[in-house]
Amino acid sequence: QRQMVIRDRVIREACNQLNIECEFVGMRFKEIAQDELPSYINKADVVFTLGRGVVETMLCGKIPFVFDALGGDGFVTPENFSALMARNFSGRVYNKKFTISELVEELKKYKAN
Repeated sequence: QRQMVIRDRVIREACNQLNIECEFVGMRFKEIAQDELPSYINKADVVFTLGRGVVETMLCGKIPFVFDALGGDGFVTPENFSALMARNFSGRVYNKKFTISELVEELKKYKAN
């Protein structure tokens, strides 16, 4: 559980440095009903998630960032989509352990429409 706290801190601090508002939902943070999930996703520009959450995020037309307590693969892009999908968007393709500064640099690559 310690890693989870550290990873949450990495996301929070990276977003804070970029003046990005972030909201955490899910069992460890704020439980929501499954039918409420699309409204939360649609409020976001970027969603940090894994697995099925990546698919749900893309179905809402939003950008998923594959990431959790154990590391991740970063933004899903047309270039890495097939490789990430082959591993079920599990974060195990690149399995990057993002530091706060690395996550800040990755988030700077995002361009809102």
